Parts: sequence; C-alpha cells; structure tokens
Amino acid sequence: MEHSLFCVTARLITGRLLIGFARTNGDGVFNAAILDWVVDPTVNNPDAVRRQLIERVKLESRRTMPQCAISLFAEPTDHAILRRAGFDEEPNGIKAMML
Repeated sequence: MEHSLFCVTARLITGRLLIGFARTNGDGVFNAAILDWVVDPTVNNPDAVRRQLIERVKLESRRTMPQCAISLFAEPTDHAILRRAGFDEEPNGIKAMML
C-alpha cells in the first residue's frame, strides 16, 4: 500500500466496518492501473459497492491526474459494471502477457 498512487475504501456507516477497497498504481501523470478491487461478497448489494468504488477511483484520478488513462484487468462477470462506469474493452483484442 505504501507505494500505491491511492486507495479508496468502502465502510459501513454503523461501526465503520471495512467492506471493500480499490488500490491503484501508476506513473502519477498519464497512467493508473487498478490493481485491487475487492468487495465483501456477503454485504447487501455488493455490485453497488463495486460501482461506488470505481466511481471514486475515477473521481480521484481525474482530480489528481486530469489526463490520466485508467486501466484494469477484470473477470468477464465484471464487464457490465465497468461498461456502465465508462470503461471500454481494448479494441484491438490485446491481452495481457506475463512471465
């Protein structure tokens, strides 16, 4: 967490219980990658919490890095939430590679 660009959290109002968080990393100017996007699946309406976290990441990114592109790798089950939040799939079909 120490070297992240920023983290956002979701907490219950009663008791301040942590129910979700998102963590970003990047160059601080042009690129931000959401590395973690986690919500407790036992909370009521976890998809709403996921949407709120994404919106907060977008808001914080635009506030601190107006020209920043935001990216993340997501499961197919998350694509609908991300499309509604304004994300697009890579148009050239580029897939991540790792070693």
